[in-house]
Amino acid sequence: MACWCETNDKEKTKSISDAEARISDLTTKIEELTASSARLNTEIKNLEKEVAENQAALDKATAIRQKELAEFNEEEKDLLGSISALKSAVTVLSKHNSLLQMPQSHISGIAASVQNVMQRHSSLLEGVLTHTQRKAVSAFVQAPADYFDAEPTFKQSYAPQSGAIFGNRVPYRVYSLPAHWSG
Repeated sequence: MACWCETNDKEKTKSISDAEARISDLTTKIEELTASSARLNTEIKNLEKEVAENQAALDKATAIRQKELAEFNEEEKDLLGSISALKSAVTVLSKHNSLLQMPQSHISGIAASVQNVMQRHSSLLEGVLTHTQRKAVSAFVQAPADYFDAEPTFKQSYAPQSGAIFGNRVPYRVYSLPAHWSG
């Protein structure tokens, strides 16, 4: 029995010391993992904040792009309408030898179309038209019927050019502009 007690006592003592070492190791491991958990929780909060900020920026950018798209579509629609109106004016003008042979209502309609285009697209036309040309267009828009009676008259400055312009396979007769239109 003494042999058994001695052997058992040695085994139990060794087992206790191994368990105490294991407890110490596990306590250290728990402290390491707790610190790591706190660090990772802080990182998670920071990343969640960053994701929320990025999502807000994305939502704001998306709203801006949608607004810009709507503005672009509206401007494109307006420009296409202007192009259509100008094509109609060119068609009407191409059927007449001069504006003087046109009914007053057509001349007024052309003046209104020109005024509309000039107002809507003044920023686009800023670098295209000279000051003199702007004055001439403004004078025409203000008094389309009287404009061609001013010196020099349209009849005096009219000189049809030879040939025709073929743009987009639609023939257009070439007319010279009155002298006071040139810039």
